[in-house]
Amino acid sequence: MEEYYLVTEVGEFPVNIDDSSSLKSIISTALPLGGVAKNIGGEIFYIVDLEVPFDGTEKEIFEVGDLVYWRSQKEKKFAIAMFYGNTKFGSGDAPTAASPCMKFASFKSSCSDLKKIDSGSKIKIELRTKF
Repeated sequence: MEEYYLVTEVGEFPVNIDDSSSLKSIISTALPLGGVAKNIGGEIFYIVDLEVPFDGTEKEIFEVGDLVYWRSQKEKKFAIAMFYGNTKFGSGDAPTAASPCMKFASFKSSCSDLKKIDSGSKIKIELRTKF
């Protein structure tokens, strides 16, 4: 059985990759997918070397616990972002990204401890096989 985790300095968070996401095979093949965290209040993101075209499912408003793929509209930058609360772009009701993203996963349980992750710390998503 395969299980996905976000591994951080404050702990490990089990992740449910959405089977219907066009990103599932791309993300799974690229794992472990890590980088340097940037915590901007309500959202953590990290730059990745993974260029994926949008597939028509991109949006800007998400739910707490969503993991998304973000691509810069102006620069050739790509990131994995995750929402643990309202963001500075949100209305107070739901996390809102600065630009469109594609959701590919969600946390299986509470992700409130993500707020404890310091910018500059290492972070990654990895796949483990359980027997």
